[in-house]
Amino acid sequence: MPDSINVPIFCSVFTRLQRLAIPLVDDTNSVIERLIDHWESNPPEKANDISQDKFPGDCQPNNYL
Repeated sequence: MPDSINVPIFCSVFTRLQRLAIPLVDDTNSVIERLIDHWESNPPEKANDISQDKFPGDCQPNNYL
């Protein structure tokens, strides 16, 4: 198994991920990866469309990458 980390998510978010999963094929990682692939292949019109005020507290993009 490749290296992995544990990322706590709310049950409500996990439920939403489950709705996007292909039964008996996907795991949490593959669903998240598919979402990222989609986002990267369909970027917003403005590259800097993610404003700082959309991320509460210290949960800014790239803080954990």
